[in-house]
Amino acid sequence: MNAKHARDVLVAAAACDPGGSYDGPQALVAALAEALPEAEWELAVSGGDPSALRLGLRACGELDAARAALAGVLSLDEARFAGAPQAGRSWVDARWDAKAGRWGEIAVPSGARQIRAKRFAAADFEEPVASALKAFDELAEIATVQTQAGRPGWTMVLAKPLPWPLFLRCDLASSFAPRAAQLSLLLRDARVAALDFDGEALWARCVG
Repeated sequence: MNAKHARDVLVAAAACDPGGSYDGPQALVAALAEALPEAEWELAVSGGDPSALRLGLRACGELDAARAALAGVLSLDEARFAGAPQAGRSWVDARWDAKAGRWGEIAVPSGARQIRAKRFAAADFEEPVASALKAFDELAEIATVQTQAGRPGWTMVLAKPLPWPLFLRCDLASSFAPRAAQLSLLLRDARVAALDFDGEALWARCVG
């Protein structure tokens, strides 16, 4: 998503959730739009927590200005963002709690060697997850499965981003069903590029 698309989604999220605060993500997108106009965003939503979202920054262009903007908005030391973005992964993945109105975990992958990627095989998973993933792969090809040292769960990168309405039709999207109407309003023009399982909840990572 470019900055305008990300802003539009956040404005819609705030309208759908009058009790939540989206000031932090809106400020982050605005700051990076000025410092790094070419920046692209991923927005991840959770099937389990309607007040949680994650912003992933796919940076490009001048990084020094982006580092300063990130440090300022997220109240972190600029040295935290010293590394370069990794190909195919978000440079920064920041979790926001709309109910509490604050940032949670802010992940900055620190080394490509920590990321292990391999071809998808349903046999690598236990039932009933294996069958659900196999059926999903037949509808939307899973290009790679990524794991990170020291972190639970996995990331499944799709060979081709799947439009949100089509994703909701998949059995794997059942955890998103209670929020289907709201999420369809927010993500009607978005596509699911990857799925994350963090050990507790399934996240859909969406691009423009």
